[in-house]
Amino acid sequence: MIVAAAAVLVSLNLQSGTAPTHPSNANADLEIVGHSGSAVELAAHSSSATPLVGAQSEAQLAVDEEAFSLSLLRQLDATDSGGSNVVTSPSSLAAVLAMLELGARGSTASQIAMTLGTLNLTSSQQAAAWHALSTDEGQTATHAGVDLESANSLWMQDGLPLVPSFMSALSQQFGAGVWQVDFQKDPIQAAAALNSWVSVHTHGRITQLFGPGAITPQTALILANAVYFKGAWQQPFVTEETRPGTFDTAGGGASPVSFMFSDTLVAPATKRSSYDAVQLPYKGRRFAALVIMPTTGTLPDFVNGLTTASLDELVSGMRKTSVNLSMPRFQLNDSHLLNSTLESMGMRDAFGNADLSGMSPARLFVSQVQQKAFLKVAEEGTEAAAATGAGIASSLRGAESITVNHPFLFLIRDTTTGAILFAAEVENPNP
Repeated sequence: MIVAAAAVLVSLNLQSGTAPTHPSNANADLEIVGHSGSAVELAAHSSSATPLVGAQSEAQLAVDEEAFSLSLLRQLDATDSGGSNVVTSPSSLAAVLAMLELGARGSTASQIAMTLGTLNLTSSQQAAAWHALSTDEGQTATHAGVDLESANSLWMQDGLPLVPSFMSALSQQFGAGVWQVDFQKDPIQAAAALNSWVSVHTHGRITQLFGPGAITPQTALILANAVYFKGAWQQPFVTEETRPGTFDTAGGGASPVSFMFSDTLVAPATKRSSYDAVQLPYKGRRFAALVIMPTTGTLPDFVNGLTTASLDELVSGMRKTSVNLSMPRFQLNDSHLLNSTLESMGMRDAFGNADLSGMSPARLFVSQVQQKAFLKVAEEGTEAAAATGAGIASSLRGAESITVNHPFLFLIRDTTTGAILFAAEVENPNP
């Protein structure tokens, strides 16, 4: 199972003073539809139909997301001390950044698009493509018996005026619910309400996206995404075949782990001079786990040299064959404060000299982008969850034998479009 959550914190620029205190005047087109603790759920009185998006834009978005995923992994490796596991959900982070881009203008917007690799799409085209892609994947997952859920939300300071077109686009393209909270007077309760929402939408796998003190009275708005995946293998491993073994860690040590084993597996696989690879489909075969173990050099070196072209070439070069597979059973949790990562990827203005005037007339900037992720791989399948938050504040051949017994890359992919839902660099499956 992989679970992920992400959010963007947006703060009010100190130059603008305090936000208005009467939400009915600031956002007169919203009405109260529910409550969660101290949070009030809001909805627009009406909305227009969701704009249509062509298959070409949806396909282009999937290609861009694949490139963004690999770029994100490379940057996380660059800021890591080495030898540690990395678990992230590129799609969860990309969804939050796409929502943020809808409210950005000028260089702030173009830098977000550059970071996402979507300069060839307008923010509106990108949002519509996200809607089409997530709808397509969700419907296919349901038919295949795979649990794939994604939810978006906006958490706003009571009285903060928001641009109606921005609110409408979030609702139509991202299905984002709107929650009104009081960050200024009670940030602890606001954080509790948001974390409760994350827990619900990640099936309890991520219970605290924002820790104590992360949300402050200067927080004005949060954009959040939560995604949950649970898929059974098309060909499950037999639990009784699981056996103890040794995993060679990056630091030269050895870690005792439990290895799942199958000598009846038929799956796309390949063995090359520099890597072994196998793709394990989940039920329905739309989604699959791609496991790539470098056999020379380090895992970060391999990831650093990986491009969308070389990854696509790797996948296309795989052939369905009989595989004697040994692979660790593992469960990982990871957390990322992504400010410096995103700045290094080109998104600089959003964290200081931001133009978010398409979101609100108040002066806003992104104060933090936080993600937490969970991944569990076992005999029956995979469970994953992630949450991302952006806070906005004021200022068939002969049988191959593959033993995945040292650091490897684990990708959950949409086999139709190539989009990467989750990515993990497993340096030690038994941390």
